[in-house]
Amino acid sequence: MRLTLLLATSLLFVYNGAAQVASAPGEPLVQGIRPTEAVYLCGAGSPDLMLEGRAERRPDPAQGLEGWYQQVVRTVPGTVLLYHSTRHHNGLAELDEGEAVDTAMLAARLHYQQLSWGPEDGSTELRILQQAFGPGISEEAAIWTGTGVQPDGVLVLRRTEGRRTWLASFRVRFTLPAGTVSVVPVETIEVPYAYGRKLTPASPPPTDDPFGYGTAYQRVIPPGVPPDEEVDL
Repeated sequence: MRLTLLLATSLLFVYNGAAQVASAPGEPLVQGIRPTEAVYLCGAGSPDLMLEGRAERRPDPAQGLEGWYQQVVRTVPGTVLLYHSTRHHNGLAELDEGEAVDTAMLAARLHYQQLSWGPEDGSTELRILQQAFGPGISEEAAIWTGTGVQPDGVLVLRRTEGRRTWLASFRVRFTLPAGTVSVVPVETIEVPYAYGRKLTPASPPPTDDPFGYGTAYQRVIPPGVPPDEEVDL
């Protein structure tokens, strides 16, 4: 009964999300650990994301549960996802439906630390779907459901390859209960190599001014609309 309630809760969660699509009639159920698939969004010549499957063992002998198959979207080295980074708002940044990537606004919000990029080492994973497996799991219960933490909106990534950098927006789409996961591209923009990066600050001004007028540090403000939130600098 507990497993049935868990599956029902997950299904209710994703039915309300824009990322979920009903499985087509006759669409086959993805079985077990899905094969790895490379995702190309930016035209960099190498994958920007990976779709992967795995088995996470969390035994519950009382229910005959051995664990969960999972489908995840993973970054690769050189790809980073965009996050909110304020005290009251964190987690993945999502664009509104139909909203384009505004590079000037994005640069300003990165400068004011309202937004930030995730790790660049390819360690970021988005857990999308899960499926119970084990000797006590019936055929009716062995379907794919949302993890409860899967993104529903349009996400943004930055991809660097060599001396080139791109921004791309995309949506993770999945069908239920069959469990087909795909990455749908929305927009791709090539930007300057150093866009959105924390660069080494300029050397401080000399302590002694031979002309006696002193020096003053100047802060360079990026283009864009001033932030709505109060920022503690």
